[in-house]
Amino acid sequence: AMESRIWSATAVTAQLQQKCYRFSPEHRLMHLRTRLQNSEQGLERGQSSLLKARSTQLQLLMRALDNVSPLATLERGYAVVSTYPEGDILRDAEHVAEGEQVMARLAKGQLICTVNTRKT
Repeated sequence: AMESRIWSATAVTAQLQQKCYRFSPEHRLMHLRTRLQNSEQGLERGQSSLLKARSTQLQLLMRALDNVSPLATLERGYAVVSTYPEGDILRDAEHVAEGEQVMARLAKGQLICTVNTRKT
């Protein structure tokens, strides 16, 4: 009988100690610290993922911009020809007369040219 009461009291004491621990500030702080660490890790993963996605998007936009860039066209060997000295872009040979000067803008440098013959 005495042994049973001791065993019962020991069990009740263990349960009470466990309840005290669960509601203790130390336990609560440990739990909150773990949640904070998990949240920080999730935030870092999300931030890294967003940064990679934005970097990829930026590279695609830069490539698209480079494809339509006049400088890229010049690098491929084309020239932009304009009236000289006004600088109006020429799209049609009829807009310039023989003997007039034009400027050809190249990838590296410019040429001032005199129109000898015009073909339309």
